[in-house]
Amino acid sequence: MTEITARQGILSRPWFQMSPSRPTQIIDPLAFVGALLLAPFMIALLFFWVLLIPVFAIPLGAPMYLTLGTPAYLWLLARGQMGQLQFAALGLLLNFIVVAAIAAGSLASASDVEDTVGMYLFFGSFFAPLWSAAFAYLYGRFRRPRFTPTQP
Repeated sequence: MTEITARQGILSRPWFQMSPSRPTQIIDPLAFVGALLLAPFMIALLFFWVLLIPVFAIPLGAPMYLTLGTPAYLWLLARGQMGQLQFAALGLLLNFIVVAAIAAGSLASASDVEDTVGMYLFFGSFFAPLWSAAFAYLYGRFRRPRFTPTQP
C-alpha cells in the first residue's frame, strides 16, 4: 500500500513542475552573448587565408547558427556542460538537422536545391563544429567568477 501512495505523490504533480534530471547552472549573459557573436569571427580570422571561405561562411551560416545555436547552447550550458567536444558534436548535429530540413523542403516543394543542400552539408560540417567549439572556448574565457559553478 505504501508503494501506491508513493507513486501517487510523484504522479500527482503536473509535468511542468517536475524537477530537472540534472541541476541547472546559472549562465553568464554577457559571456554568452559575447561568445555567441565572436565565435564565427574568431574562426574566420584564424582561417581567412583559405581562399576567404570562412569570411563568406559567416553570412551564409550565421542565421542558422544564431537561431538554432542559441537555444541549444543555453540548454547545454544550463546542464553544466562546458566541453568543446560536446559543443562541436552539438554543432554538427544541428547542421545535419538544417540540411535535412532543407532537403525535405525541397522534396516537398519539388524545387531544385541540390547545390544548396550539398553546400550546407559540405561547408556546414566543417564550420558548425568549429564555431561551436570556439563558442565553448570563448564562453569559458569570458565567464565571470560569480557564475562559475562551485563544487559542494
